[in-house]
Amino acid sequence: FDVVPMEYYHLKMAICDVDDDLWDSGVFLQSNSLSTNAAVLWVNDEPAMEHPEGFDVCINDSVYFDVSVSFTPSDIVWNFGDGSTGHGAPIAHLYPETGEYEVTCDLYELVQGQNTHVLTLSTVLHVHEGAQAELWHTACDYYNCMGQILTESGDYVVTGQTTSGCDSALLLHLTINYSES
Repeated sequence: FDVVPMEYYHLKMAICDVDDDLWDSGVFLQSNSLSTNAAVLWVNDEPAMEHPEGFDVCINDSVYFDVSVSFTPSDIVWNFGDGSTGHGAPIAHLYPETGEYEVTCDLYELVQGQNTHVLTLSTVLHVHEGAQAELWHTACDYYNCMGQILTESGDYVVTGQTTSGCDSALLLHLTINYSES
């Protein structure tokens, strides 16, 4: 049945067992059967409801937002939490600075010919920076750098990811001293 978003509803059931001593009455409710799929906010192809703590994203990466709804909205308005907005879905946004941003999606529907606010969906983005560092190291005969055996002096760029999944780069200035027998 039709419901109003963000309102509370109470469901009351009554059954009774009459007329016999042999058969009992019961009601079985399937798990999650009293729910709706009316609106789902998506971030980088993942539903926001599965990330109650928010999303970890990297600085200067495009973040893709979408919304799936059981009705056709007349307008979808995004507030990206960094002072910028957008319309429609799907939509991409780039975060050039680290920080925590609350992203909201306002859904509008034509009700009696007027553009009426129906629902707001939101999530939080944690924007992280990648790591860049330089390391000067001297080794004897070879150096094991993240599983790669280096046997010559030189400058090496070692790439990887931070714990939050952002790209990182290490510039290794390596000096190899060779041993003598």
